[in-house]
Amino acid sequence: MTLSNAKHELFAQALSVGLTQDAAYERAGYKPDRANANKLTANHHVIARVREIQAAAAVRNEITVDDILAELNENRNLSVAKDQMAAANAATMGKAKVLGMLIDQVKDVTDIEAMSEDELAAEDARLAEEIAELEKQANQGPPPGEAPTQH
Repeated sequence: MTLSNAKHELFAQALSVGLTQDAAYERAGYKPDRANANKLTANHHVIARVREIQAAAAVRNEITVDDILAELNENRNLSVAKDQMAAANAATMGKAKVLGMLIDQVKDVTDIEAMSEDELAAEDARLAEEIAELEKQANQGPPPGEAPTQH
């Protein structure tokens, strides 16, 4: 069902054909704003509409999940045969995405100006914890049995 907000509908249509968030946001008639494009991408009405548009396109083109998986399997097999492991891995990841095993994460862009002192303190603590965990992981080195990465 078409979204009631015309700009949201245009945004969803642009996303459904593969435009980036930023490009879709501008195509819908908004001034460039990466944070707002990100927020609109996470809107559940927009997400549902993009899926609806893509599903309708798939039906029009008579493409099924099985068709896509077969193509990805063929691409992976050809890549392995040509010793192109990066391409083979990309096909494997494509299969996982089609099957719903991978989910793109969208970070919530928080409006800090609207937050109370308590909310700011809690967000500050959360971010400090996240940074500490990332630093800990970075200092641990590679897992046992795995060679360090050469740059």
